[in-house]
Amino acid sequence: MKRILTGVVLGGAWFWLLLKGSFVIFWLVMVAAGAIVLYEYARMVLSDTEPGYAGWLVALGLGPLIGSYSGSLAVTAAGLFLGWFLLIALGLLRYRQLGSGLDFLARTGFGFLYPGFCIAHLVLLRAQPQGVSWLLALTALTIASDTGAYYAGHWFGRRKLCPAISPGKTVAGALGGLAAGTLAGAGLVVFLFPELDRLVVVAAALVLVCVGVMGDLLESMLKRSVGVKDSGTILAGHGGLLDRIDSLLLAGPFLFYLLCFGRMAAF
Repeated sequence: MKRILTGVVLGGAWFWLLLKGSFVIFWLVMVAAGAIVLYEYARMVLSDTEPGYAGWLVALGLGPLIGSYSGSLAVTAAGLFLGWFLLIALGLLRYRQLGSGLDFLARTGFGFLYPGFCIAHLVLLRAQPQGVSWLLALTALTIASDTGAYYAGHWFGRRKLCPAISPGKTVAGALGGLAAGTLAGAGLVVFLFPELDRLVVVAAALVLVCVGVMGDLLESMLKRSVGVKDSGTILAGHGGLLDRIDSLLLAGPFLFYLLCFGRMAAF
C-alpha cells in the first residue's frame, strides 16, 4: 500500500508540475531533485573515508542544472565544464588525502554527467516551444514501458534479460515494456502532433523505450557495483529518487537531441 500511495502522490505531483507549473517552478523543482539525486549518488560511490566530499559533489554537480535555466545547451554545457574544472582543482588541492586521484575523479566526475547533466536536459526539453507536450509523451512512454514490463515479466517471464546486472528483469518483460511503451508514447505524440510522420514517431518511440531500459540497467549496474539495493530511502516503498527516474536520465537527453537534430527537429 505504501508503494502504491507513494507512486500516486509522486505521479500526481509530476503531472501538476508539467500542466500547471511555470518554467521557473519546473526549473526550481529540477534543481532540488538534482541535489537529492546527486546526494544519493554520492552516498553510493564515495567511500567511508571520503564523507566530506559528498557536499562538494552535490554543489559542483548542480552546475549543468543551474545553467539549464537559460534554455541553452551551450550554457548548460558551460555549467558542466565549470563544475568539472572546480572538481579537478579540488582533487589537486587534496590529492594527498585521496586514496587514488584518478579513481576519485572518475567516480565523482561521472556524477556530473549522470545524473547532473542528464537531469538538466529535462529542463532544456521544458524550455522548447512544445516542451510540456514532449515531456508528457516521454512520461507516458516511460510509465507504460515500466507497467508493461512488470506485468509481462510477472505472467510470462522465464528467460532472464541481464541476470548479472538485474536478476529480476526478463526477456518477456522487456518485450512487454517495449510494446506498451511504444504504443503509449507514439500514440500520444501522434495525437499531440498529427502532422508528424507516423513511421518516424513509432521508430523514435521504439528507440526511446530501449534507451529507457538502458538507463534502468545502468543504475542497477551502479548499485550492484557498490553493493546496495536502493539508491536511498526518501520514497517509501520505492527507495531513492534516483531509483524512480533512472529511465528518464538517458531517455530525456536522447529525446532532446532527436528534437534538435533528428527528423522531428522542426517540432
